[in-house]
Amino acid sequence: MSNKFTEETKIVFRDFDPAANNTLTAAGITSNWIDMKDYHRITAIAFRTVGTGKVQAAALKVSATANGASAQTVVSAGSTNATGSLVDATAAKTATSGCGIVVLDATADECAAALSGGRYVGLLLSCATATDEFGVIYILSQPRYAASGLTATDNG
Repeated sequence: MSNKFTEETKIVFRDFDPAANNTLTAAGITSNWIDMKDYHRITAIAFRTVGTGKVQAAALKVSATANGASAQTVVSAGSTNATGSLVDATAAKTATSGCGIVVLDATADECAAALSGGRYVGLLLSCATATDEFGVIYILSQPRYAASGLTATDNG
């Protein structure tokens, strides 16, 4: 019997609205942090739901606390230590020319290297237009422990 995708992953959806107080920003909004203590890998996929403005930068941040205090960058769009891309529905774009989809990926080891004790992760988008909004899907994978009858080991 094959394992189901939903048995091997945890999927979390969050809203990213720069005009509201529910968004990770440099100022340190304290919501939307994802705890990856039980997983080895996280992928964040953001897609525009409102607006047409540019995403000027994107970064996956890590914090040692659930409120995002002292967050550090794990990976940013275009960096080489993890999959990082800013793309449009029809063609690749750079961070300064705009995009509608952002995908960033990191491992628990990369999070720990960026910040000792870091396990709370969130996506930070720098939007040119504060009225733009994004949906963000976080996919946590490679579970440290068995779930729904799976066999998993903590080998990371």
